[in-house]
Amino acid sequence: MGYNHEKAESRHQARPTDKTFQCQTRAGRSCGSRQNGQGRGSPGRVHRAAIYCRGAQIERVSEMTTRTAEEAKVHYIEKMGEALGTQFTALWLEVEGLHVMWGEYAELFTEPDSVEVLNQTAPGLFRIIQVVLWEYTLLHIARLTDPPDSGKGKENLTILNLPGLVDYPAGDDEKRANLDGLINTVMSKTKICRDWRNRHIAHRDLNLLMNESAKPLERASGIQVEDALSAIGNVISEVHSHYMDNWLIFSRNASGAGTAQSLLQLLRGGLRARAIAAATTALSSP
Repeated sequence: MGYNHEKAESRHQARPTDKTFQCQTRAGRSCGSRQNGQGRGSPGRVHRAAIYCRGAQIERVSEMTTRTAEEAKVHYIEKMGEALGTQFTALWLEVEGLHVMWGEYAELFTEPDSVEVLNQTAPGLFRIIQVVLWEYTLLHIARLTDPPDSGKGKENLTILNLPGLVDYPAGDDEKRANLDGLINTVMSKTKICRDWRNRHIAHRDLNLLMNESAKPLERASGIQVEDALSAIGNVISEVHSHYMDNWLIFSRNASGAGTAQSLLQLLRGGLRARAIAAATTALSSP
């Protein structure tokens, strides 16, 4: 996404295209629109195919087999033990849900034609939705990378718990080092999310407002979110492969009715109907 929060907050009822969109593929090819002439990049549409239903999560085990979340939890506990299996299932659900939410965000807010539809229908409302989804995504990523203990006996569900729970065979230092390296990559790729959480989303840093010499927030982009999600997914998949001998593939596709694509289809139909009604009215006018 990559919007400038100071400028975004300076105008009420800002149109989504006023602040946010220059769609950009991973190769860096621009695919349209603008962001106050500053050309911040966001990832282009990701073509996704998998299964997801919030509240009744489905795990694809093979082409012919699926498991519900509860069935998967039982299976993971059986393979990994109580502590790791329980936390792994919860983290997998969190990461899968985050991937799907980001996919819906990308569907709505990184495609120029979709942005135009939003701007022609309810730009003020969709600007609010855009900002909320963007900040929630950063917040969610930051939560997944919290320290295991926040102090005063408060323990957290975090991917940083995983290295201490995975049971490696004696002398298998290479696999342990590989997981540690993946964790380090996550912490590097998600640093910007924690900074936004700490100084803008969960708290509003007064020093950032009052002190011109304060370190400004780094401008975040959709590509940075893509990199963060990929790094987190690699950690979950690495642990999964250690016990299951295969990797998890995280979905960006929300299946069924009520998706971003469904909404856009309805909005496009409404715009066509409005255009037809306007044309009919114009023809019938004296």
